Amino acid sequence: MLRWSWPLLACALLLAACSARTPGLPAAPAEPSALEGPAESLPSLLFRSRQAKAFDLDLLYTPPPESALGQYAFQLVREPATLILFDQATAFQATDQSLAVALSDGTLRLFGEDVCAGLVLPGGAAPLVSWLPGSPWLAAAAADRESLVTADVRTCSLKSPRKLKGRVAALAVSPSGAWLAAADETGALWAGPPDKELRELGRLPAPCLALGFSQGDGLLAAACADGSVSVRTPDEGRLLKEFRAKDGPFQAARFTDGQVEFSGTDGRVETLDLAAGKPAGLSRRETGFSLKDGLLTYRTWYNAPLQKLLPGGAPVAVEYSARQDLLRVREPDGSLRCFAAKGRRPGEPAGCVEAQDWTAGDLDEDGRFCRKGRCYAVADRVFQLEHARLLCRFVPGQGFYLWWVRAERPNSGNPLQGHLPVRETLDPDETVRWIPLNPPANLP
Repeated sequence: MLRWSWPLLACALLLAACSARTPGLPAAPAEPSALEGPAESLPSLLFRSRQAKAFDLDLLYTPPPESALGQYAFQLVREPATLILFDQATAFQATDQSLAVALSDGTLRLFGEDVCAGLVLPGGAAPLVSWLPGSPWLAAAAADRESLVTADVRTCSLKSPRKLKGRVAALAVSPSGAWLAAADETGALWAGPPDKELRELGRLPAPCLALGFSQGDGLLAAACADGSVSVRTPDEGRLLKEFRAKDGPFQAARFTDGQVEFSGTDGRVETLDLAAGKPAGLSRRETGFSLKDGLLTYRTWYNAPLQKLLPGGAPVAVEYSARQDLLRVREPDGSLRCFAAKGRRPGEPAGCVEAQDWTAGDLDEDGRFCRKGRCYAVADRVFQLEHARLLCRFVPGQGFYLWWVRAERPNSGNPLQGHLPVRETLDPDETVRWIPLNPPANLP
């Protein structure tokens, strides 16, 4: 069975909406110009954008004034974050290694290895753009869709625009850059080397929504508004297979991960497996990129630490029952968790039971609750500077709760910077698992 790997294709045609929202843009230059410098890598862009949104870990180790010690707490939750990469975007194409995005001022920005930062089209915003990390060629539709432009991304030199029989409806560059395909509004399908003339391969049965190539460049697929999908060779245009999605017509389509996804105006989505030509399962990985109303965003796969400030001092409370030999911890959200006070493994989680002798206890400056010579680790020290000590408690499903206390003995300590402890029991001799707050820098 043929194995496919398909690029992400931008299918939303948002030029008119973006142009209407951004009046007064400066006039585009008469000739295309390259943006100075090499392109930033996509992981660098995403990591930088994520850092701007996430909680600044430097603030974690900045003690408050002495008068504020014990007066507040804060929660750090680790959850996916939606990063705003660009506003006034009109089109994009992304993989896990590269990103090409067209902006309403006519700029084409590139993020990847061994390419220039981008260029400025003289005619304004591009409604369609295609570029893959292994390709030396980028293709875009002119702002009015009347012509097709190509550029060598290594030098950002723009080639002479070319016209088709009608306005450009869809385009795609193959993974190696050997082929460029385009469809126009007359229904004609075109293909050829990006730096040479394109030849017409035939006609499509309905307006084309998206084009895509197989990983080896040997096959070209077209998805049309009526739900039809055709697969052919890009050199001769020989038709190899055709199939159709149900419940058309559709407004947009895209190729990704060996599948084609159609979407309609009412929100319905139909996904087909390209190899089988049949409806696909739900196992396909969703892309983190999204373009809506001119806003290009990326939803992180890795969790980002986000801060929520809480009033008051220590956010947890401890109670002890001598009759039941139980400790009861009241978590910041009001929930109760119980732990064995004695037995073979004191401090282990235990079921909560009714008791008449629950007695409130206090935590010391180490985050411990001590009774009759035995101490239980409710929280752990994660940082200390002079008399200011930072304590932390992890609550499953909620994240980390941290608060500052005054320590009688001045000290300076940072057990593991950039990490916070996950404690399973209240046993102070337990080996605590420290986990990093930041994801690796090689996003996505």
